[in-house]
This record gives sequence, structure tokens and C-alpha cells, in this order.
Amino acid sequence: MKVTEHVRYLLKQGRKPKELVELGFPKSVVTRIRKQLRGEKTTSQSRTAKGKAEVESCSPSKVTPPAKAASIPPNLGALRSKVR
Repeated sequence: MKVTEHVRYLLKQGRKPKELVELGFPKSVVTRIRKQLRGEKTTSQSRTAKGKAEVESCSPSKVTPPAKAASIPPNLGALRSKVR
């Protein structure tokens, strides 16, 4: 396992950067990986928040089912009667 992968793994587990430096990992590597993880976390959170805003803005009363969904195709109607 490369040093960067190992540092990434330990940081994701919740280890503190100071602890990793004390264990002997280079401070520059720990800092770089920590910034990358922080950046990934903020981009994923912003995508999630953006998705929530889009979902909340669409109310169920505005959504109307398409006409094709309301009618049952003939082959499904026959299958439905067989199941009953």
C-alpha cells in the first residue's frame, strides 16, 4: 500500500492528522490528503443539497401521470384477469 493510500485510509477511519504525523507519515502528505478528502466531502454535500432543493421544489400536485400510464395495455389486462 502506498503512503498516500495508507494516509487516506487512516484519515477516513477518523485518525487525527497530528497523530499520523507523530506515527512518522510526512506532514506534507497528510496535509495534502486531508485537503483532498475535505474537498471531496464538500462537493458531495453540495451535490446532495442541490438535489434536495430540486426535489422539494417539485410538489406532487404539479405532477400529472401520463395518459399512457392510466390505460392498461391489452396484453397486461389479459394477464391481470388470469392472476385473479
